[in-house]
Amino acid sequence: KVLMIDGHDRRALACIRSLGRVGGYEIHVGSCRNVNATKYSKYCSKFFKYADPEKDIANFINDVLGYLKENEISVLIPMGENMAYFINSNIDKLQEYVSVLQPEKEAFNIARDKEKTLKIAHSIGIPIPYSYTYEQVVENHQKIQFPLLIKPRISSASMGMAIVENYQDFLNQYKKINDKYPNPVVQELIKSGGGHYQLNAVLDKNYNVVCTVVKNKLREFPIYGGPSTFFRTVDYPIIEEYGTKLLKEIKWVGPAEVEFMIDPVANTPKLMEINPRMSATIALSCYVGVNFPLYITQ
Repeated sequence: KVLMIDGHDRRALACIRSLGRVGGYEIHVGSCRNVNATKYSKYCSKFFKYADPEKDIANFINDVLGYLKENEISVLIPMGENMAYFINSNIDKLQEYVSVLQPEKEAFNIARDKEKTLKIAHSIGIPIPYSYTYEQVVENHQKIQFPLLIKPRISSASMGMAIVENYQDFLNQYKKINDKYPNPVVQELIKSGGGHYQLNAVLDKNYNVVCTVVKNKLREFPIYGGPSTFFRTVDYPIIEEYGTKLLKEIKWVGPAEVEFMIDPVANTPKLMEINPRMSATIALSCYVGVNFPLYITQ
């Protein structure tokens, strides 16, 4: 028995279809919303509604624990980043009743924090964009080449990100972002033209790579720096090498998405971030034959 939570997330629909077509699994779906596409999939054996974890995390955990006990669920698969975080933060309570393919809390928090991720990547020889502290920009703004990119240490779907074209713009945007997302990352803006790529991977509990897919982002919205709207799969060995090297270094377990941009000047992939959850483009991985939910369940 497999329980997929975040049933209202588009990833859940792709996962239930991909695992359901294999056969042999009783798939349950959970969501805080009554109406969602995954609930109505022919592969959904049973649906349950839980408390919204964004509003009431304690009741959410109680709801999930009760459902796990009552239905003897074997595997729990969260979808989005917030849900992955809620589950990881309460893994000690949950793992007595169900298997979840997730890393230790320390590894999860490293992957979730862009600044920590970039520091570790740099320490093991993975190229990253040049970064600045707020004080460095203030002291050297006349020498620094704009535009710069400001982004929260912890966020998803490009929320809180801003491109600043000059020093005054930097001061205004930094204050606005810092008020909501303290101590954001400030870095050089990688020029367009080189390409945007991501590695999707699953690592087992011994930090071994189980499967990978590399994808090239062809379109996004907003046009620069927004969530993806169109991808294709590609063969790009250095992206796979850098991404898996980083995940192994932090002792990652489970599904993750590692993003890179190609610096067109140096013709080098530079790490952007790790997204510590099932890729938002998981449907494409399943479509080309890499069955992520099956590998996770197994």
